[in-house]
Amino acid sequence: MFASIDDGPTDKSLRKIRNKMYPKEAWYCIGLFIFIVAVFHWISVFTSKLQVARRRQMTCNVDSEQIYSRRRSGFSWRHIPLGLINAYRVIAFRWTFEIGKSWSLTMAEVLMTVAYIVFLYIWTFINSASFAYAIRILSKYF
Repeated sequence: MFASIDDGPTDKSLRKIRNKMYPKEAWYCIGLFIFIVAVFHWISVFTSKLQVARRRQMTCNVDSEQIYSRRRSGFSWRHIPLGLINAYRVIAFRWTFEIGKSWSLTMAEVLMTVAYIVFLYIWTFINSASFAYAIRILSKYF
């Protein structure tokens, strides 16, 4: 019916392996964080360069009457990335979380802190024997 807990690795054996792998995993996490920040930075640089190029092209090739008619036309798929970036900036940096009368945190700080804590919990509990045992039990039923 249920497998005994002695079938898998123990917490002590996992702890030994984890202590050997911890420095490598820590550097992978730091590298992953730097990579994610770099990707967002390059996306921001790319979109700003693209906007400057579009503005130059519109001012060189189109007279003022055509610009006015394009602005009045309504929805444009080209404006979706800029709208998403502006929405992110408003949510992350203008919304604040008040703590008492003297402290306030931006939502970017709150979200980074929550993501870090969730990451630490996942990293801590993912390699325990009880987690592996629970996964083994659940895999029999699903």
